[in-house]
Amino acid sequence: MKLLRTLLATVLVTAPPVWAQTTPGSRPQDRPQVAPISGRLPIAGGYRAESGDLDVEIIDREIPGGISGKSLPIRCYLPVGVGVSKVPLVVVSPGTGATRTAFSGLASHLASHGVAVVVVTHDDAPERRQRRPEHQRLHQEHLGAVRTSLDPFGRIADLSAVLDAGESLAPVTTTGRTTTSACGPYPSIDVENAVVLGHGDGARAAMIAVGAAMTTDLSDEPVSFRDERFGAAILLSPPGAVRPEFDRTSWRDISSPMLVITGTDDFGSREGDTPASSCHPFEFGPSGNGNMLVIVEGGTHASYLAPGPDAGPRRGSGGSGPHWFTRGVTRSMAGAFIDSQLRGSGLASYYIASDGITRLEGGRVQVIKK
Repeated sequence: MKLLRTLLATVLVTAPPVWAQTTPGSRPQDRPQVAPISGRLPIAGGYRAESGDLDVEIIDREIPGGISGKSLPIRCYLPVGVGVSKVPLVVVSPGTGATRTAFSGLASHLASHGVAVVVVTHDDAPERRQRRPEHQRLHQEHLGAVRTSLDPFGRIADLSAVLDAGESLAPVTTTGRTTTSACGPYPSIDVENAVVLGHGDGARAAMIAVGAAMTTDLSDEPVSFRDERFGAAILLSPPGAVRPEFDRTSWRDISSPMLVITGTDDFGSREGDTPASSCHPFEFGPSGNGNMLVIVEGGTHASYLAPGPDAGPRRGSGGSGPHWFTRGVTRSMAGAFIDSQLRGSGLASYYIASDGITRLEGGRVQVIKK
């Protein structure tokens, strides 16, 4: 927490947050606590904190594409009976080893408010690499091997493949017409109006997809692999300039707005992935294009996915704050960001400009804008 406090005070040049003024030596249990809320995780004052009125159809399928040439498993969350010609799209790249089943709560929530969401299973997921029993290894051993050789290009190709699939992401008939579910017609999906969202190494792929420059084996100079169809990015616990492929110039030319979310206890799966390094895409990114940094007190690397206050023994799953709060803040800020960027919502823009999220539950959230 000292590292993050120093970063905010000296580099970002902003007033210290309320939670940074904690008396030295105070224990987590001495801080203001809020009883966990089950179900829809409503947070008073949050942006569209409750689930929306639309029914959500969840469809598992495989689409062509990906750098490996294999079919790409995806899970689609489709709002049903929206009443508009097209809906915006969020493409989700989960963290290392995670599959299309990740972020089900966030995806369902966004879809209930009229946004199509597609979650991808990348090649580094165990179910993609370990098809046969004789190839099974311990999960943590597998992840350790993947983390040392994770290829970002495969993930970027997967994200672009979702956009290449176009309106066929929603089920269609043989005549090309969009089909109807039991709850109403499926929407057409606007793949030219898309946000990419990623967590951890998924956030690494997401920020490359919107133009973060990286060095490769073929070039010592940073190179951009941007897919211009992604108009904005949501980065949950992203890696920073501590990774060898990035430096402080990697984010300076990104024109797409970025929402970066991290926590004071956010330590990732690799050495050097800290709360401070998760701020780098915002810190070293450009000003004036709507970039935002959201910091949640007690938020960890696993808070976005954990089923409850106690996520288990995985590294990054501990922390001083309840995971449900981080997930609720993520829902509110992601929803407002998407509505502001993709729908031009005045209400969402006002919510962001007013910093209402920072006044929730005793000031446990800080939002910094450029």
